[in-house]
Amino acid sequence: MSRATVEFVLQNADGEDVNYSVTPHPGSEALGIVFRIVHVAAKPLGRLLEGNLGRLLEAVSSSQDVEISDLIDELDLQLGDALGDVFTILQDADPAVLTRELLAHTYREGRSLKQTKNFDDAYTANYGEMLEACVKSVKVNRFLGLFRTSIGSLIQVQEKVPDTTNSPERNELSA
Repeated sequence: MSRATVEFVLQNADGEDVNYSVTPHPGSEALGIVFRIVHVAAKPLGRLLEGNLGRLLEAVSSSQDVEISDLIDELDLQLGDALGDVFTILQDADPAVLTRELLAHTYREGRSLKQTKNFDDAYTANYGEMLEACVKSVKVNRFLGLFRTSIGSLIQVQEKVPDTTNSPERNELSA
């Protein structure tokens, strides 16, 4: 993948347009960030996939006859639990450090956010824009690509693995 710079515009807390440019992190830097993001997201994602989101995805992918509206109603509660997990894990993951790392190759109005003064000037009382910039950085760097690959691989493996619950071989092993 090239390290081509991506430019975009966000709005600050006063509703003014602000120009950004993000260059993807070099692989050696990105690796640590990817694993911290995985650490933060794995438990909540697992909770969702074990619950109704997993059943919803399974129903949609296999065309099962399921009351999807019931699953979606209950999914709201699971999303709240998962979000709680994210914030609990973020406390341990030092969100200030992760945020600074995510924005290390980001420029706001031509000023590097790697420099503390520029970061502070940009985001004092302007936290919504900061979170949007972090989300954009995650997208530009494709930090969540690992999840797409992992979930896709798990679904493919699950489809290929035969159900051996009542197989003769399994029954012989348990005897």
